Amino acid sequence: MDQSNSAVRKRRRTSARDSLALLALAAPGVVWFVVFAYGPMVGLVVAFKNFNIRDGIFGSPWNGLANFRYFLSSGDAFTIVANTLFLNTLFLSASLFVGLLLALMLNEIRGQFYRRFMQSTIFFPYFVSPIVISLMLQAILSGVGGRGGMINDMLNVFDLPQLSWYTTPGAWPWILAIVKVWQLGGYTSVIFLAAITSISEEVYEAAAIDGASRARMAISITTPLLLPTMGILIVLGVGRIFFGDFATIYAIVQDNGILFPTTDVIDTYVFDPLRTIGNFGTTAARSACSSPSSALSSSPRPFSSSVASKRKRHPVSTLDYTSPIPPGPSPDTVAARALPRRRRKLKGASEPFTVVSYAGVTLFGLFCLIPLWMIVVGSLTDESVLARTGYSFWPQPFSFRAYEMLFSGQSLFGGYAASLFITIVGTALSVYCTASLAWVIARRLALVSRPLTIFSYIPMLFHGGLVPLYLLVTQVLSLSNSWFAVILPIMMAPFLVFVAVSFFRALPEEVIDAARIDGAGELRIFFQIVLPLSKPILAVLALFYAVTYWNEWFMPLLFLSDPDRYPLQLILQNLISNVTNAAALPGATAAQAAAPVYQLRFAMTVLTIGPILLAYPFAQRFFVKGITLGATKG
Repeated sequence: MDQSNSAVRKRRRTSARDSLALLALAAPGVVWFVVFAYGPMVGLVVAFKNFNIRDGIFGSPWNGLANFRYFLSSGDAFTIVANTLFLNTLFLSASLFVGLLLALMLNEIRGQFYRRFMQSTIFFPYFVSPIVISLMLQAILSGVGGRGGMINDMLNVFDLPQLSWYTTPGAWPWILAIVKVWQLGGYTSVIFLAAITSISEEVYEAAAIDGASRARMAISITTPLLLPTMGILIVLGVGRIFFGDFATIYAIVQDNGILFPTTDVIDTYVFDPLRTIGNFGTTAARSACSSPSSALSSSPRPFSSSVASKRKRHPVSTLDYTSPIPPGPSPDTVAARALPRRRRKLKGASEPFTVVSYAGVTLFGLFCLIPLWMIVVGSLTDESVLARTGYSFWPQPFSFRAYEMLFSGQSLFGGYAASLFITIVGTALSVYCTASLAWVIARRLALVSRPLTIFSYIPMLFHGGLVPLYLLVTQVLSLSNSWFAVILPIMMAPFLVFVAVSFFRALPEEVIDAARIDGAGELRIFFQIVLPLSKPILAVLALFYAVTYWNEWFMPLLFLSDPDRYPLQLILQNLISNVTNAAALPGATAAQAAAPVYQLRFAMTVLTIGPILLAYPFAQRFFVKGITLGATKG
């Protein structure tokens, strides 16, 4: 009896120790969600107050719904909400359509090397920052020194009238949609490709025996089986339909009031008065309008039932639709299916759909590469030649003046130091917090996993808005002019937490059970077994977070006031905003006021995206493997 009681007490001590270890693993992520996800939600009380800095959030007097009445009676409310809905719907539908089309065409490409090269090419724009996109658009639409830009140069060749794009608001919803297709088309295609590789091969073999062409297979087999995956992406997109893509829209439009009637969305509308008049109460009221609407527009329960019905109609698919990203097979299967499906007896390699697929993917690849190449050429071309003859596909003559100016000053090296610190420290913190919280959720503990799942999911639907976040960082945490003011607010992404959860749940339980039988505790299992087995998903998390930190410019714009602490993206943004003043570059001398401004902007862009260009070929293969495995059905 004594031995039995001793064994029970030992098991209880072990269980309590393991529970404490799991809570310790989840604690950093939980603290972040409490402070930076739920904290700004509490700060929404500012929308109901006549806020002033002296009295603070809770000391300021209440004014009821006065801020909302002011916003709704301003005459802008309907236009802003309509713009937000229309632009987000346009972005979502265009990126899904192009991503699906690219996935179908990539699936028909037989050459393994060419397929991987094109997949890497069309995926790279996803990692280009909004500031760089803004500069590319200016080069394409407005040119240098008053010239019309590349588009107008082409119109001139065909004797067509040139357009003043930046004074034509009606064209900008479609221009922004093209930008989002350029940026998200490759990313969306990778998600669809991961789902395509899980479709049973026997279905295609049966269709080939019946004489179906490749086009017929794509239309009648592949596309219907991808509808549940598209449904997931639509629900995720609709859930954020009231959250305007602030970073991209504001970086491109800037303060061009002519374009506001068609491009001003809730987030940009909120930021403008915060920056100019500092009316926190009215600004918070404007921001508060987006969260409840987004929550009402996304209901996971009806979506789950509709997905279940789709799974019954398509039993050949092994997709796990409870995962945020559609699943894929093992790495060996992915590698095997990257090669042509030799078992299909089709009508020949020159079938029209195959030819169209090669042509379509190649054209989209050029569409992704040409703007980047033009920036490189512009940085090496003398500015007087750019102003006189416009852009070319090769720099004539070569000019390194812009690079010499950048390397002769201190601002470039200071910007690199700031960006490297923010990226390295931020990525390390983000990967650890995301992985540790995801592992605790993946353990499927009754009293822990489900509450943490709901706790992590709510911020995907609700957010406190810009004003409470600004007050939290500057007034409560006193992090103004600190690099941690850039790192902490974006340190975790709920979506990536669920991607990591689906990966961890696919790990072999036998290995975990064997370690537990050998006496390993939860901390040892996580650090010595789980993390070494999770290199693909850790690479995905590191890549996503590193690119996010490297490209971040809005948080530095909000919280950094010392030019010596500016990261590269903010230096570039200031250089773009002050196109006629080369002295806008921090540390520039008076003698540099006549610098080649456009060439400087192009050179700064090249130096900004250079590290991503160098690291991307090595990280991309881990990304594809990780995002596929991260959604494997467990």
